[in-house]
Amino acid sequence: IFDDQSIQMFFNELLTLYSGDVVDDNVKQFKEYSCAQHQAYYSGAYLSYQEYWLRKMNGFRYTELIPDRNSSIDNFKKTNFILINKEQYSFATQFAANKNMSLSSLILSAWMLVLSYFSSQNQVSAGLRVTNRMSEFKRTMGCFLEKIILIIEINERISLGEYLILFEAEYNKTLENSFYPFYLLTQEYKQDKLFSILFNYMIIDNNPISNGDITLIPYKYEPKILNSKYTFNFRIFDDKSKVSCSLKYKDSLYSDKYTQRMFALFRMIIDNMLDNTEITIENIFKKQEMVEYD
Repeated sequence: IFDDQSIQMFFNELLTLYSGDVVDDNVKQFKEYSCAQHQAYYSGAYLSYQEYWLRKMNGFRYTELIPDRNSSIDNFKKTNFILINKEQYSFATQFAANKNMSLSSLILSAWMLVLSYFSSQNQVSAGLRVTNRMSEFKRTMGCFLEKIILIIEINERISLGEYLILFEAEYNKTLENSFYPFYLLTQEYKQDKLFSILFNYMIIDNNPISNGDITLIPYKYEPKILNSKYTFNFRIFDDKSKVSCSLKYKDSLYSDKYTQRMFALFRMIIDNMLDNTEITIENIFKKQEMVEYD
């Protein structure tokens, strides 16, 4: 089982070997990472992370979107749409960089505002999948994916520009403390009481890799339609030219019209971030209400 970074390392090393060059074999194995994680827990190295999460979870409020239907048949449905098209991609990437953000955190910040609007909560949370690689394991192959919970306070009176600054600061704190194993957090709080909304950002590079003598063509990732334990499973696919989205959700609770409203607000927030960061969150929500009313 590998994460995306491991797959890229594998391809690069394979091409190096085919070129007749030597691959550096002084690389730590994944079992060494597991041992280091185990040792860190029993040595007390996780105490600072634990303190952060105890503070963060104090007064925690579970985020649940208000359903617009109720069916006894518990099925899942999937819908796709383009969030950032090819014409917007370069500008959006540069805009995020100017804000000292990645494109993924910019999109995530917009998604948290969508959750605030549809839950009517000023504190919103969602589960994330992140890659936890300590510096000494940067070249180790394996699956370093871990779940974490992101909790964001939303102040509707501030501008989008102010919100982005606050969001990025809190997001970075969460990532800095993401080395605390998620299973330890779930010992205090049951996982289904932490979040029912999962956000997953994936960079999909389908471009062939070549050294002149051999060309590797990556397998095109096609997500399967499967049941999910999450009410909303939101996936972002960044192929370095556009950003597309896939939302898997319980259609026993949420209608197509509901998810279309979500996507409309999502796009509106992204467009305003790229065009007018002086607008307040409150005014964006009002614009959405006017669109829905019409």
